[in-house]
Amino acid sequence: MLEHESYDELVKEVELCIPELLDIQQKEYQNITRSEPMNIPRLPDAELSVMQIIWRHEGEVTSAHIMEGLKGERTWGLTTVLNLLARMVKRGFICMRRAGNMNHYTPLISEADYLEAESKLFVQRFHGGKLRNMVAALHSGDALSLEDIDELKDLINTLEKNT
Repeated sequence: MLEHESYDELVKEVELCIPELLDIQQKEYQNITRSEPMNIPRLPDAELSVMQIIWRHEGEVTSAHIMEGLKGERTWGLTTVLNLLARMVKRGFICMRRAGNMNHYTPLISEADYLEAESKLFVQRFHGGKLRNMVAALHSGDALSLEDIDELKDLINTLEKNT
């Protein structure tokens, strides 16, 4: 056990370790999600708006950063944003670290992992799990341009070369 001269010294040492622990936790999460099927719950639209702001920032963000990011997009007050953040912490999407009088938030689920899970769920729910059905629906609804089709062909060719 480490010996500390004061409680404040102990708190400072623990706070220094938190970013390392978060990094380890995120890496462990990514290893788990890559070896097991993705089972990430859906974010309601309001929480997704906040999460997208958190993902855009490198590292930790504060509620002030989030409020700034919401300008022009949402007209929520600080209390609403803090309630959304508290729910997201409770649901395991983000973690919160208190530093002084500020809370700092860090994503625990990467944007790529969330997008993958949401995409798979969408294809499953609306297209019977068949990507072909989704592409056909987009094509018949004139949502795919010739340029989009060419990009899809290029993507398929690239994926085939890499496997």
